Amino acid sequence: MSVSAAKSRVMQARSALESGRGDDVDQVLQAAENFLADATPEEKAPILAEIRALREQLAGTMKSEDRRALSAAQGKIRQARSAVEEENFFGLEETLGAAEKFLAAISPAVSDHADIAAAKQEIGTLRARGRGLKVSPGGAPVAFAAAPAAAGGVAPVTSHVVHEAVAVPAAHASAIAVETPRTPVDWEYAAIKERVGAAWGDIYPDIQGWEHEALPLDAGPLDEPLLPLTRAAVVRIGYMLRDPATRANRSDPNFEAAYVASEQQFDAAAAQLANAYHAVLGAAEALPTPGRRADLDRPVQIAASAEIALHGTTYRDAVATRARQLAARWQAEHVTIVRPHVPQAEALARVADAAWPMIMQRTDVQPELDPTKLASRGKTVLLRGVINRCGWELGGPGYDFAIRAGSAPLAGAFEPHVVAALERAYAAGLEVSDRIAWDVIGVVDGPDTIGERTLVTLEDGATHLEIGVIEEWRRIVCLRLKIIALRAGPVAVGP
Repeated sequence: MSVSAAKSRVMQARSALESGRGDDVDQVLQAAENFLADATPEEKAPILAEIRALREQLAGTMKSEDRRALSAAQGKIRQARSAVEEENFFGLEETLGAAEKFLAAISPAVSDHADIAAAKQEIGTLRARGRGLKVSPGGAPVAFAAAPAAAGGVAPVTSHVVHEAVAVPAAHASAIAVETPRTPVDWEYAAIKERVGAAWGDIYPDIQGWEHEALPLDAGPLDEPLLPLTRAAVVRIGYMLRDPATRANRSDPNFEAAYVASEQQFDAAAAQLANAYHAVLGAAEALPTPGRRADLDRPVQIAASAEIALHGTTYRDAVATRARQLAARWQAEHVTIVRPHVPQAEALARVADAAWPMIMQRTDVQPELDPTKLASRGKTVLLRGVINRCGWELGGPGYDFAIRAGSAPLAGAFEPHVVAALERAYAAGLEVSDRIAWDVIGVVDGPDTIGERTLVTLEDGATHLEIGVIEEWRRIVCLRLKIIALRAGPVAVGP
């Protein structure tokens, strides 16, 4: 087991909690505890103390479903607040009721969160104002001065949301300030106006803070720029701007402010994401041509990612073209590097095949063991004829190898002597392709987590129509190996 690996998981959990994200933290902490199985009491004590403290902090941290529920409630509250400020009280109770349902869905464990308390307080304030009560700065309701009902049994009140008059029953006239009506309300127009405002209100809490995102300091030169909030801003705002139900009213001056703000946010987010891609590609262009096939293919993967993330923007083609040009250059240079060494590589592959049985004997490997079973923990296992998927659909910092096996992936890092052997092969112009079958020997450490490339399709909550697609690297449980021996093409290395 590895004390350093346990400390790494604790740091990962602490970082997540500091960012307000509670998802998977308990799983990460469990992985940290597993790494301490064979540590000395002196090594364990400070790490376990921090794990306990982080679990206490986790108890008061919202999970993603709680944040989504709170965000939805806040969106409804903003919608209600706007209506009250414009004295448009129709549907107010339904809107506030929807906000309360979202809040009720939040886990009781975080019910005392300050944002939840603030939301509940504002719901009460808005409800009081909607019933014809003023609310003093201290929160106490004060009745409006009574106003006379208009002839005919209704008291007209102006809705500033659509800048037109709305009639209300005379029974409510004494509680509502009265203005002189201008023209009958256009309900279709009012509905569109409300939908535009509500759409932005629903989007904003999910992307708030995108402008502060940046490439992490430990990002590698071939790592895709994740920037999840920025990606979400491009997709969500882009969909709203393309929505034909509201786009048809783009030239209407009453919609100008909403559209200008949205277009500015969309372009700024797209520019930030594109600049992050260009920064990654600029760093990659300064590298020597990689020897690893997985690294050679990274620009193609980055191009495909950019085409998804920057869809509908003016930046997409420039990023994708630059990435594919880099891929073409690397591929051409790689061919010139490895071609003269193909005979040598083929000869060394035969030598590696002959040496492999002796290497296996030195490792005490137990080929009959199933590495996915609990009984294999701490044992040396053999993975025969596998294709390395690290960097494709599985991967993340600290991993060199990953495959799918049963319900959870197997993943691991090369020991230093394995890394050294591979680097010598690359330096000699030999290709060690991850597109051919490898034999891998590793010691089973225990459970851990790894990133899984996931394409997420966003849908409109009301219409269920597709909004767009974003790419995420979601953490999933894996079984971690310490890779001590490898047979791959011209390379055969062991302890």
